[in-house]
Amino acid sequence: MVVAGDAPAGRITSARRSARLGCGIGLAWVPNGLSELGSKIEIRDGGRTFAAKVVDPAFYDPEGQRLGA
Repeated sequence: MVVAGDAPAGRITSARRSARLGCGIGLAWVPNGLSELGSKIEIRDGGRTFAAKVVDPAFYDPEGQRLGA
């Protein structure tokens, strides 16, 4: 879940580790106050907390070069 302090603040809809990027990526529902590009958010899973950042939805291939390959 997305958390703000100790309170729930959003919901993870999907998450996986990207072998190509070497890090975790995911999608989440985040309320307006936390959804600005570049915002730092926290994800809590299994008692552990992870730092995350809101990025542009087209962060991997914004020009579509891989799509057209």
